[in-house]
This record gives sequence, structure tokens and C-alpha cells, in this order.
Amino acid sequence: KGLSEYIAGSVKTIYNEIQPLEKREYYPLSSVQRSLYFLEQLAHIGTAYNTHHVRKIEGRVDMARIEKVFLMLIGRHEILRTSYEFIDGEPAQLVFDMEDIDFHVGHIPLHKKGIQETIKGFIRPFDLAKPPLFRVGIVSLSGDEHILVSDMHHSISDGTSGEALNSEFIKLYMGGELPAPRLQYKDYCLWQYKLLKTGKIKKQEDYWLDL
Repeated sequence: KGLSEYIAGSVKTIYNEIQPLEKREYYPLSSVQRSLYFLEQLAHIGTAYNTHHVRKIEGRVDMARIEKVFLMLIGRHEILRTSYEFIDGEPAQLVFDMEDIDFHVGHIPLHKKGIQETIKGFIRPFDLAKPPLFRVGIVSLSGDEHILVSDMHHSISDGTSGEALNSEFIKLYMGGELPAPRLQYKDYCLWQYKLLKTGKIKKQEDYWLDL
């Protein structure tokens, strides 16, 4: 209650609405992306920042439809066709057009030691300069029992966005439609970058440093 009263009576704000960006050759990274990128470049962390999801499918698997839906998601979300490079001494992200993305959903052979070893073998390092930074495959356990495995680099996804992506996949697979997203992740990145570069967020930093 006290916090809400304080906010209601406040007159100072650094809030600026995030706006969609015009198309550029490259874009700045968010602070999280920068951290993950430098960790990868300096420490070669392998699969430490891979995030994977495993889903069980019962019944007939339509590989073509599954691949088509994932391609629709790649088209919707620019972060799914993003890569990273050093440009003029700074890390930057590049958003690729759909025709430049090579993505396929393939069959994953079942390891002789079982499904856990199969999934473990599917998860491998990404080359951050080559999008898409995620892969999808299907393991067939029997005629009507399958496992859908997706592996993504943490710089393009987290737990919340992964769940949102899963929900969108199900809706599109079932024949539903989704409204076009108003913003992309790169829009947030530039918004955050400007806050840091202009010093508007400096007072917040000072507050925490002075505690």
C-alpha cells in the first residue's frame, strides 16, 4: 500500500515507451546478451547456456507440419534468426531474412542406452555467428510414441519466452492464428542501450551503490 501511494505521488520518471525500430544492418545487444556473448568468446562454455525442452507426443507425427509451424515461429520472432558478431570493436546482433535461414526438423536416432543419452547427444554447442541458434528433432520410441526435443541458446530465450513459444506452437499447430507482434527483442535492446548511454538510469545505479 505504501509503495502504491509513493508511486501515485511521484512526479519523476525515466520511463520511455519502447518503439519499433526501422530495419538496420545490425543492432546493439542487451546487457544479458553481452554477458553471454563474452562468456562464450572468453571461456568457451560449450553447452552451459543451452536451454532445452522435451515434449512427449502420442499418435501419428506429421513431420512436415511440425517443421512448417517452427518456420512460422521463426518468421514471427526475429530473435530466432539472430546471430552475433564483433562490428567496429563492439558485439552486435544481426537479424537474418527468412530465405537465409536453414532450418529443418529431423529424426534423432535412439541411443542404445536410452532416451536420456539420446537427448544428451542432441544438445551440443552453437556457433553464435550462424543462425538459427536453436534446433529441433524428434525421437521415435514406437509407432505412436515420440519425443520432441528442442535445444536453444540462452541468448535468444529464457524460461518465460520458452513457455510463450510453446503456447504459440500449439496454437499454430492446431490451425489457430496469432496477431503479428508489435515489438521484437531488438527493439527492447536499443531502448535499454539508450537508457544506459544517456545516463538516465545512472540515478538508479547510484541508489543501489550508496545503500
